[in-house]
Amino acid sequence: MYKITVVIPCYNLGAYVGEAVDSALAQADAAVEVLLIDDGSTDAATVRRLDELARRERVTMIRTPNRGVAAARNAGLEQATGEFVMFLDADDRLLPGALRLMAEALTREPSAALAYPAFRRGDDGREIHRPAFNRLALLATNTLSIASLVRRKAIGAARFRTTARGFEYEDWDFWLQLTERASARYVPQALYEYRIRPHSRGQAGNRHYAEVIDDLRRFNAASYAPAALMAAKRRWSPALTIRARDDESFARLTDFLANETTLDAQVVHVDEEALGKFILDDLGGKPLTADVLRALLQRWETYDVPPAVPPGWRFSTAADWQGGVDPTASAAQRYLAATDLERLGAMQERLWRWSCPAWTQIAPPETIDVLVGEIARARYAVQRLRDRGRLPYALFGAGMHTQRLLAAEAFVPAPRVIYDDRPSVDRLAGVPVRQPATNGELRAVIVSSDAHERTLFARAREIFLSPMPVLRLYS
Repeated sequence: MYKITVVIPCYNLGAYVGEAVDSALAQADAAVEVLLIDDGSTDAATVRRLDELARRERVTMIRTPNRGVAAARNAGLEQATGEFVMFLDADDRLLPGALRLMAEALTREPSAALAYPAFRRGDDGREIHRPAFNRLALLATNTLSIASLVRRKAIGAARFRTTARGFEYEDWDFWLQLTERASARYVPQALYEYRIRPHSRGQAGNRHYAEVIDDLRRFNAASYAPAALMAAKRRWSPALTIRARDDESFARLTDFLANETTLDAQVVHVDEEALGKFILDDLGGKPLTADVLRALLQRWETYDVPPAVPPGWRFSTAADWQGGVDPTASAAQRYLAATDLERLGAMQERLWRWSCPAWTQIAPPETIDVLVGEIARARYAVQRLRDRGRLPYALFGAGMHTQRLLAAEAFVPAPRVIYDDRPSVDRLAGVPVRQPATNGELRAVIVSSDAHERTLFARAREIFLSPMPVLRLYS
């Protein structure tokens, strides 16, 4: 039986915290201790409810001054005794079997620091998948779940950090610390229920996103340094995979790439998985220079019909080429139709890799924004449309994601119009916002949403698929 500590911080959430505690204590096949952290609650009803819960078996109350959720979680971590630790928000609840399934996943993969699940939305019951683990993707956006199970011995010196102003992405920062030298394991089942509240801390983080991101990158400065970003790109999302034909070829190509640290490529044996969206097989041709490979990468991302490669090399792509738009179009359609959470997680991660712009400069990237971040992806999407004569275009979705990108001037040229089913404003950054409608002047639509959203993509394809291509920033 797995020994697991569940840490539940609570600040004035007495209306919900009982469900969180009940869901933890009801877990089968696990010896669960609950550490209930009262983070200086001022609501009398919450204080009474916490006192009631503290009298239950296997529940320990820790009362602290109000210092925020990061300090509350750390207080629980210091007293945790379980082999595994989970940090459960007071307004969420675990679903049956959650702890056992995640503990089993960590047992099967000893190198993983944590296991993270899919989840169920509390407002509509919809099951939301997560992508398979990719460290570079985690550097770009938070791909993991707060209700994850952590191997306690893997935590080491990692802690939840904050600032004097407050820091809403402390869980993202914690996952970055844990996975700096370890992996994470996706458990493709909805194992907790996430409650949507109008004034949650996550929404507060979105309102001052740039400031929070600056804090995150300052905390993890080594991981966001240019050389580290380029190394992560080549490890987790290379544009090009070179397949060596034999051991001699592998050794030569490995030495070559060791000296070309900004070349967006990896080398593998012929029978290994190719992570790149472009693949070159060494058939005995003359060695290619870094300049030639960079030029080929630029051309492969521009042409609908792949250009020829030098003799003795064979070119292929990880996804089928679709004339007019993008080589990931057919894969994106399969992703849209999929329902199995495991398949969705694998496809989401694969599409994320394939839709990363190739890095073709000699200098390393200064920030993740210009490498694979949302700004780089927005510019890359518009570039693809411009190269294929698909301007003018529209955006679909007028939410926070679009507002951030417009503020950063990521769309150049700007969209002709922004469509949204429920527009709350008439204009964003000078661009009109309207209800969706067909428009003969437009030649493409870009769905502007985060990495995990499928709903807007499905809606846009329903309206605009013929004759206009519909792109996602992440596929």
